[in-house]
Amino acid sequence: MDWSRAKTIFIVTFLCLNVFLGFQLIEKRNESNINVQAQVTLQERLEENNIRLAIEEPEQTKMGYHITGKPRDFDEEELQNNINNQDVSVRLDNHILFSSLEEPYPLRPANLSASVDAFLSDNMMFGDEYVFGEYVEEDGEILVYQTYNDQPLNYLESEYAHARLLVNEDMEIESYSQRYLEVTAHTDREQELITPIKAIELLINENQIGTDVVIDDVEIGYYNIHQADIDAPEFFAPMWRIDVNGKDRFVNALDWSIP
Repeated sequence: MDWSRAKTIFIVTFLCLNVFLGFQLIEKRNESNINVQAQVTLQERLEENNIRLAIEEPEQTKMGYHITGKPRDFDEEELQNNINNQDVSVRLDNHILFSSLEEPYPLRPANLSASVDAFLSDNMMFGDEYVFGEYVEEDGEILVYQTYNDQPLNYLESEYAHARLLVNEDMEIESYSQRYLEVTAHTDREQELITPIKAIELLINENQIGTDVVIDDVEIGYYNIHQADIDAPEFFAPMWRIDVNGKDRFVNALDWSIP
């Protein structure tokens, strides 16, 4: 065996390995420096624009996934067997249930959310899967949202809802309309979501956060990406809702987009 040649090959190989490891170390250091510089830059911009963050865990990490909802058909015979003291009909290709109560259902304005949830649970099909959303006083209606794993499936446009309760001047429910989605969660494609601070940075970059702002209300939720026809599937994505001076801003926590 030519030991001199083998020794030379070993030395060259060892040097190449050292060079490779050296480059990797330099890249990691550069990435670390870039991250630090980015954080410093964001902090400087917050200070320059007098934007104060008053939220817990601004760098918290969560997991999320897309959710698909397929409209379910209502069957009138099924409704007659499961709903009492209501005049019920179905319309729009059986996708929407309409009901008029035989007797108005009184709500408790002092605890509106809880009293609405009680009505849903006791009087609507799949009522335990719905939750109070918003009372629109000028329209005399209460918007209700379907849930998945106790998480409301919201809409970016406030006029959309999964159920609408019509109330009279005495805050009594007289009738309602309802849709129901058969939900599929794509948990096999679960991903790590962007952090609240990164979502805020994206809004700053897009000039959607002005100056002299205190951000103290940030919440993750599932929102409809695109509202299509009533008989079409719906798609929900996890989004950060960020209150900026009383106006909600949204950032898609999966693809970093701003709807």
